[in-house]
Amino acid sequence: MRVPTLDYILERMPKDKFGDVKSRVINGYIWGSRVYGNYTATSDWDVILITKTEEGEIGFHQATKDLIWDSYDDEEFNVGLISEQVFITLLFEFRHEVVQLLFTPKQFILKEDKKYELQIDYDVYRKTVTWESRQRLSLAVSKFKKHIKT
Repeated sequence: MRVPTLDYILERMPKDKFGDVKSRVINGYIWGSRVYGNYTATSDWDVILITKTEEGEIGFHQATKDLIWDSYDDEEFNVGLISEQVFITLLFEFRHEVVQLLFTPKQFILKEDKKYELQIDYDVYRKTVTWESRQRLSLAVSKFKKHIKT
């Protein structure tokens, strides 16, 4: 398996929608099945690019805890662009979407101009884990109920 280059990925992204992404990328990571080792012949490449925060950019909805980020998707790549401000916010909240990036194996790091450290605040960590666990349990219960005949 040959890991694609950042330049190759960026060349595929339409400039009319994303502009000059290359000048804004701070860090870039491959993640998902290619990193976990459970990809198939038809798996795409999952990529997260951390970009410089644009003035006035929000990118994260606190009330719903939904990620709001630009993305590019074709049959070969699924690219998420996340601003540094949002990345740091999610890191402080111990969101697995970004925490896992700190442990990306070297061969899957496309670019890393900045290193981030994780300092654990156990109160915040406990709240995040509890919230995510409740969300996943609720989803599992609703899926299970659909398959139960009463």
